[in-house]
This record gives sequence, C-alpha cells and structure tokens, in this order.
Amino acid sequence: MKLDTAFLRSKVGRRIFVLFVLCALLPIAALAIISFSQVTKQLQEQSRTRLQ
Repeated sequence: MKLDTAFLRSKVGRRIFVLFVLCALLPIAALAIISFSQVTKQLQEQSRTRLQ
C-alpha cells in the first residue's frame, strides 16, 4: 500500500497534518503523565506502609 504524500507539499496540508498529530498525541501524553504521577504516588505510599 503506497501512501500519497502530495498533500504535505502545501502549507494548508502540512498545518492540517500537524494539527491532527497534535490532537492525537496530546491526550495520550497527558494521560501518560497523570498515570505516571498516580502510580508513583501509590508506590511511595505502599513503601511507607511496608516500612512502618
């Protein structure tokens, strides 16, 4: 399957592509950051409980 990249040659096409990628990646990145902080907090709490 060959991908047609002619739309990336125009300024509007590049902007639409960049916006699409940002709209797809920003929520994933935000969720990853939130998940990482929650897991870190929970693991630290478990470690404190075990040490006590």
